Amino acid sequence: MRYLKVLLMILLFFLLTLFFMDNLAAFTYKLPLTLDLRILPAISTEQPIPCYFLLLGCFLLGSIFTLVMLVWDRLSLSTRLSLCRIRANGLEKDLTRIRKTQNTGSQKSKELNDRIAELNEEIATLKNTLRETEARLAQAEQANARNA
Repeated sequence: MRYLKVLLMILLFFLLTLFFMDNLAAFTYKLPLTLDLRILPAISTEQPIPCYFLLLGCFLLGSIFTLVMLVWDRLSLSTRLSLCRIRANGLEKDLTRIRKTQNTGSQKSKELNDRIAELNEEIATLKNTLRETEARLAQAEQANARNA
């Protein structure tokens, strides 16, 4: 693509040079410049200016204006890109923090579930012990009733 761009620039330069050489008489024609705003006195140049100078001057002004607009666009896009990167980094930090919280929460919930399971086992053991104790107590009462 770069080579094609250079080739097109060379071709454009060649065509402009050819155009300039074919119309040399028209471009060397000298024009007096006058600025008449009607509210101020007219201003004119002391010496007439060649037409090619005006053409090149207009080209230079257009190029500078275009360059300023491109730089402005580039700066605005880079500013927007920086703001988007800052926002993306903030969102990534939030996401990382939330993931850590979820991992911590899931570890805590796993620990709590394990503790609940342990407590349920202890409760079941205590209920069994209570039943056995009640059964023994009932047997002892029956034995006391027989003996009495």
